[in-house]
Amino acid sequence: MTQETYGPHTRAWGVLAAHAQALGQRTIKGLFAADARRFERCSLEAEGLLLDFSRQLLDARALELLLALAQQTEVAKIARQLE
Repeated sequence: MTQETYGPHTRAWGVLAAHAQALGQRTIKGLFAADARRFERCSLEAEGLLLDFSRQLLDARALELLLALAQQTEVAKIARQLE
């Protein structure tokens, strides 16, 4: 990890933090009301394990920003080094 790839120093971190503030004004009930397919969109099943993020205060933009943060902090590179 370098200074540039340290999470709080990345652009993605700042954008995600701002989005988190906006999401803090919403409710999970409201997110479900706005998207009838929320469970379908925010969950996945693999190897008999269900990962359900639908009841978390997340939206599509937050997930997009989390992926951007993972890219900017070189998560994949670090994971390869751990293999």
